[in-house]
Amino acid sequence: MPAAKKAAAARLPVLPVIGVARFEAAAGLVERIVGEQSDVFLAAQTRFRDRHRAATARPLDAMEAAQVASAISGAMQTPEEFAQAALLMQESGLRATDPPDRIEMLVAAGAATAPAFLDACLLMVALIELPAEEFREHRKAQTLDQAIADACERIRDQDTPMKEMRGRVARAMDAFAATAGRPPGEGMRLLATAVWQALQEATSMSESLATSSSSLTGSAELTAAGPATT
Repeated sequence: MPAAKKAAAARLPVLPVIGVARFEAAAGLVERIVGEQSDVFLAAQTRFRDRHRAATARPLDAMEAAQVASAISGAMQTPEEFAQAALLMQESGLRATDPPDRIEMLVAAGAATAPAFLDACLLMVALIELPAEEFREHRKAQTLDQAIADACERIRDQDTPMKEMRGRVARAMDAFAATAGRPPGEGMRLLATAVWQALQEATSMSESLATSSSSLTGSAELTAAGPATT
């Protein structure tokens, strides 16, 4: 092994033996990553939808005003009353918003995949590298999640070089995969699959999010001169 590689390897934390409890915690962490990152992707889509709604808000057109007037006022006695109600809707504070394109919402969610994958890598490295005694103590005290979060923060505070971090991630995930009897590289695929599954869960909701964003904002202020309802 070249001297540079030996020096780099010497800086890496010694990996503890992955026992039943740590393996169980790692499997649970993968499941948690799916749920949390799905929320992250969904939040990204929601923020995009809200920005799109704000950018496309506009006064009601004649057709939209007529539809709102019909829904609010019910059956009109005469066409004149219906026309008056529609006019009031156009002059009210109500504004229509257009739905965003579903593909644009998927892109907004996909933009979050890189930081999501990095977060997942840090979490798994923090768990796999946690010294055996610390792992047992935190597991017994039910503070393992906080210990993992603290370890991730230390990695960020140290501004660990990405090249070194890639090596630590590969090493930790290979150890996790080997414990399950899987070949090297399988652990990284598992982590990538977890993030991909989270993205799929979030994007499955993008169509309903896009559809629901076509709506009205503001409030209609009907005056005493408004149409009578029956």
